[in-house]
Amino acid sequence: MQAFQSKDYNNVENYDYQCILEFYTHIITKKIGEIPNDIRFLLEMYCHGSITMTVDWALSGVKMSPEEIADLLISALPERLKELISDL
Repeated sequence: MQAFQSKDYNNVENYDYQCILEFYTHIITKKIGEIPNDIRFLLEMYCHGSITMTVDWALSGVKMSPEEIADLLISALPERLKELISDL
């Protein structure tokens, strides 16, 4: 919880965002090559949202299990992104 409370530029939230964005970007570019702007928008939006929700979950006292939050984050993945990261 302490790590997520920092809001300076090099905080854990920004680091996590960059990591998850790079992870998904690698998967998608490996599958289709260059990522079109509309897919990049969805990817960035999803990564921002999932990291923000993870931070909120951690700072609110983890009122649901890690499995529950993970299931919800997976459920929130846009269909167009699911198609691109499937087959893993």
